[in-house]
Amino acid sequence: MNLKKYEGRKVRIIDNDDTEFVGRVIEYIYTEDNEPEGEGLILHDDLQERLIEFRKEKIKSVKILRKEKFTVLLFPPKEARFPGIIWFCDGCDECLSNQVDFNDHSDFWACTACGYVNSISGYNILNQDLFNAVKNAVDKWDPYLVFPDAPEDEYDDESRMILAKIGETCDESIIAAVVATVFSSQFGEHFSKEECEVVAKRIKSNIEHI
Repeated sequence: MNLKKYEGRKVRIIDNDDTEFVGRVIEYIYTEDNEPEGEGLILHDDLQERLIEFRKEKIKSVKILRKEKFTVLLFPPKEARFPGIIWFCDGCDECLSNQVDFNDHSDFWACTACGYVNSISGYNILNQDLFNAVKNAVDKWDPYLVFPDAPEDEYDDESRMILAKIGETCDESIIAAVVATVFSSQFGEHFSKEECEVVAKRIKSNIEHI
C-alpha cells in the first residue's frame, strides 16, 4: 500500500478493528521519522475534530473520497470550452467550476481553496473506456504485488496520470516511457523504460480493443 499518495487527500480509513475514520491526511510519516520505524499517516478526523496517527500495519484499507459527479454550479460559465464538464481540484477535490471567475478557457487554474495549480485541457477529461484499459493493465502488472490485499483503487491515481500523458496513443515505446516516469515519481524509486515494456504492451492491446 503506497501511503505517500494519500497526503493532502480526503480519505476514508478502515483500521484493523474495522473502525471507520473520515478526514483529510495532513501528513505522511516516513519510515525513518517514526519511532519505532515504520510508515504512517496523520489524519484530521472530521467527526472527532482531532488529529489521529495511523501506522501502516494498523491500516486495513484507505480510499480517496471524491466529489459527487452531479454538482450544481454556483457560477455556470456562459461559453464553456468544454460544455457539460465539471472540474475538480487534483490537490484537494474542491469543485473548481464553482470558484469565482473560473474560466475553462485558461490552460491552468490555481485552486482558490488550496492553491494547487490544475491543468485545464482535454487530456484531463476522463474517458472511462480508456481509463479502464489503462487500469486493467496496471492492476495486472502490480509491480509491488499488493493485490489481492490492497483496495481495488490502489493504482488508480497512477493510471489516471498515465492516461493524461498518453491520450489515445498506441505507441508502445512512448507508453513504456510514460509508465516509467509516473511510477518513478509516485513511488520514489527508479523504474526503467525496459521494466515497463510488459505493461505498456498490455495497455496498447487494451486500447486497440476498445
